Amino acid sequence: MMKSKRNQCIAAIILVILPSLVIISESAVYQFVHAGKDYAQLVVDVCIFLIALLLNKYFFKVKVYPFNNRRPIYQLLNAIPLIILLIFTGKISPLGMPKNFVLAMISVVMVGIAEEYVFRGLLLPILYKLFNNKAFLAIVISSLGFGVMHFINLLNHFPFYLIFAQVLLAAGSGMLYAALYFKTHNLVLPITLHVINDLTTFFPRKVGGNGGTLPASDIPRMLILLVAIFLVCGLIAWIQTRKAKIKF
Repeated sequence: MMKSKRNQCIAAIILVILPSLVIISESAVYQFVHAGKDYAQLVVDVCIFLIALLLNKYFFKVKVYPFNNRRPIYQLLNAIPLIILLIFTGKISPLGMPKNFVLAMISVVMVGIAEEYVFRGLLLPILYKLFNNKAFLAIVISSLGFGVMHFINLLNHFPFYLIFAQVLLAAGSGMLYAALYFKTHNLVLPITLHVINDLTTFFPRKVGGNGGTLPASDIPRMLILLVAIFLVCGLIAWIQTRKAKIKF
């Protein structure tokens, strides 16, 4: 890995903004490869992953741990907080059937691979070294970067409160993903749970009524709940990593 603090800082900035820059150029990307809009998400995430992979190979040189089969029970125990969060937020629930099942399945897996590789596989170890092996600080900063990235969804004209809620939840869950990777050195685990988290987005069930829009009076309560979830996730991540032996 890079030794210079300056280079580590530059690498961290690049990794935080890389997904947003690629997403912003989404329309140009799928036009360039002559793919329809249905393939845009997949093309964008493949681009993010490949660019990050090349940057790491030739410049960052971060050792990524894609899989670790040691102490599987211990690894699964450390995944329990994330599993509970997925259940609590309704991510483990009946799914709908998209028009193109294969495309949806490949896309949701690619989202998990690309985002976890960038934010947990690369950014987290770089920040860990940048902040002189302060694990929790690296977890918080990388997770905030992961959460803030979701503000890009404002381009899809969703209500601001909904995007802000998504940012809070992504940042909170990001701390648990990061702690899990720190503890297990097994990127497959956060990727798998990330895919499960996104299944309801790619395999949505048809809903009636207002399509899930909250009454204005319920928005403050929802945001307070999400802030509480963010703080609890941070506490759990701190507990999980405060005495962990971390090696990158």
